[in-house]
Amino acid sequence: MTKREAGRGEGDAARMLPRLLAAAILIGLLALPTAADACPICASETGAEVRAGIFNEDFGWNLLVTVLPFPLMLGIAAALHFGFAPRERGEGDGVDGASSPTSAGAR
Repeated sequence: MTKREAGRGEGDAARMLPRLLAAAILIGLLALPTAADACPICASETGAEVRAGIFNEDFGWNLLVTVLPFPLMLGIAAALHFGFAPRERGEGDGVDGASSPTSAGAR
């Protein structure tokens, strides 16, 4: 192992420290509740009515109906991108009684 390879780990740690510090500061700033506290409607009677209308007994159903199109569209997009599952072809599924395209040319 050369001297250059031996010192490589220390340089990586020194370059990672500012990134980790910046990430910790960003997470700390995002955890502050200042944006929610700045909302004038949230603490009012109107805000309470809106929350009661959203988080009522139909919340689970409304959430399901809202989220349902996403996996459905993802499944369709995946099927188009990767292709549909191949079908098993049985005896006589081809045109004119041929079981495969190659057997039609062998006649």
